[in-house]
Amino acid sequence: MGEAGSVGAPTLDHLGFVGDDLDRLVGAMRRLGFATTTPRELQRESPSGGAPVSLHQSSCHAVLPQGYLEFSAVSTDDPAHHLAAYRARGTGLHILALGSVDPDGDWRRCRDAGLPCSEPAFASRAIEYGLRHGTARFRWFMLAPAAAPEGLLCFAHNLNPELVFQPEVSSHPNGAQALVEVMIQAPSTRELAPRFGALLGVAALPAPEPDGRAAPGGAEVLRFPLAGDACLTVLSPAAMRERFGAAAVGAAPVGRLAGLQLRVARLATTAACLREGGVPFEARGAELVVPAGEACGAVLSFRE
Repeated sequence: MGEAGSVGAPTLDHLGFVGDDLDRLVGAMRRLGFATTTPRELQRESPSGGAPVSLHQSSCHAVLPQGYLEFSAVSTDDPAHHLAAYRARGTGLHILALGSVDPDGDWRRCRDAGLPCSEPAFASRAIEYGLRHGTARFRWFMLAPAAAPEGLLCFAHNLNPELVFQPEVSSHPNGAQALVEVMIQAPSTRELAPRFGALLGVAALPAPEPDGRAAPGGAEVLRFPLAGDACLTVLSPAAMRERFGAAAVGAAPVGRLAGLQLRVARLATTAACLREGGVPFEARGAELVVPAGEACGAVLSFRE
């Protein structure tokens, strides 16, 4: 990414794909070289200390040394479900979870910026992989769909990182090491800049023009630096095509979460894994690019 992420910014905690058929979703991700954990049901903890309540969402994960991917299916048609507005769009990259050391403080910042969001709450899931078993607990809140049309956008504080991030499940055939970028394809990048600036608490770094002007052809790019050398990038459709190629971007949605990049140990290992899985990809500069149509609706990029 060039320079380190902003110290005061949130981290890129995890990204989530949601589909109607979890087995099919997991199969597609394993073909891309991700090793996944056994699916488990997510639960919401009762504020009064009662028994946890099902969130009607089963998930498994591709845990990386830094960050993770979540793969989920929802078992209810309740329009009040927290994923209802997004799962109606079909299988895709629908969740952006930002890591927070102070979710209550982040909630106040979002509220004060006029971004409606849920009250901070506790959630949990059983961890039965690796050498440490137990209940992983999280404190989190999400923006209302009207404030985050790009996808479910939430802040999460992991209270048991030692349970979630275990080396026994952090090795992947494609060599993935870390989540380093999430991309939004937007009709107008500059319209999103104030909202995401308030949301993240950091200013965007415009590119490629330092004054924020669009490059020739309408290739607008805004980069929001996150902690841990990660970033959230907003790209116009022209910029997406310029970076990844028209064929790779063809199935990626506009106005939504549209791509992600992972750091890998060796691109040669990643390329060999993709070839073995029969996955088409293209080397573009320092990136290996898998088309959105081959990666559940999101452009998938790998870099060393």
